[in-house]
Amino acid sequence: MLYTNVLALAVLVSSAAAAPKVAPKSYFCESSAGKFTIKAEWAQAATSGATLGGFPHNFGGMSGDVENAGGKSKSNTQLKFFGGANAKCNEPKPKLSEYPVMKNGAKYAGRDNGNTLTPARAIFLQGTKELCGVVTHFIEAPNQVGSGPFRVCDPA
Repeated sequence: MLYTNVLALAVLVSSAAAAPKVAPKSYFCESSAGKFTIKAEWAQAATSGATLGGFPHNFGGMSGDVENAGGKSKSNTQLKFFGGANAKCNEPKPKLSEYPVMKNGAKYAGRDNGNTLTPARAIFLQGTKELCGVVTHFIEAPNQVGSGPFRVCDPA
């Protein structure tokens, strides 16, 4: 009986460890304007976009947050990507690129009067089309222009 239980446990652990990573179907984001969802297919499609308005460009993997800790500024907490993201996405000083992803799934068409009309960004490993995840600027104006610190959107 003990042997059977140990064998069953070994098979269970083995199959769980061998389970493939499942890519998220969407990302749940939240900005100062409220909650929104970015479908994974929209984020992935951003890699096929032309270079417009300075995008894609380097993304340092940092939030941009600035905290005042005892009178000393502490900034730029490294963001962590979840949901099966490649481990390279979370390395210190990762080589990442960002590209705008529209909240309605439309293709990014460039800046409007110097503004990027979406707070959301698809984050990729530089030089690849491998999606790390989606981030959003926390501050969102009524015209959907994002600013301020980034936060990672939750994969689902």
